[in-house]
Amino acid sequence: MMIRGDRLGSLGSREGNARGERTRKALLEAAGSVFAGAQYGDARLLDISTVAGVNAGLIHFHFGNKEDLAAELLNEYRSRIDAVFASSSYEVSAADRIIRAFKELARVIASDPILQAGLSLSLLPPAALAKVSQAPTAAWREAAAVMVREGIEDGSVHPNADPEALASFIYDLFVGAQVISGTSNQWTSFPDEAERLALLVQAQLKDPVWKIEG
Repeated sequence: MMIRGDRLGSLGSREGNARGERTRKALLEAAGSVFAGAQYGDARLLDISTVAGVNAGLIHFHFGNKEDLAAELLNEYRSRIDAVFASSSYEVSAADRIIRAFKELARVIASDPILQAGLSLSLLPPAALAKVSQAPTAAWREAAAVMVREGIEDGSVHPNADPEALASFIYDLFVGAQVISGTSNQWTSFPDEAERLALLVQAQLKDPVWKIEG
């Protein structure tokens, strides 16, 4: 059986695209590992390519420079955070969804270098990434605020709760815990810590310090 040249070209193109996508994914995962363990200025492209097991020149081919790679990592970080919030079941109350997302985020961050690196980059971004690093934080807070508003509507959150203030509290509590966990034991204790802190979140959802009177 003979295979026409155009079919061979098509097969080769698909295989090349698949190989390129695997390389790009490997580089992004490697960048997560490196940025999670070092500040942006100390992270080297050579370290990233070594972890990925590919030539350093492929970083420039797929991403450009270190700034572009870090920006893409932040975009992926936001996508994965959004996916956790989106996976919360609407079969339970909004307050329960907030608690589940809080715990699930801690669980996935404990084992996902891209999320670990994304958090680090969003907290201490280089000047060139200041704008793009703000987007995941803003999206995180807004997703939490939306859930708080939904909780007010379904009765699972105090009717006078201030959604923005409560969402900021939840975010700040989460980030503070992950910083301590990441520094002390590379996030291994984060899920257990989130379980304990979730009790504090639950208490604030029922009777928040931040209320809108009237």
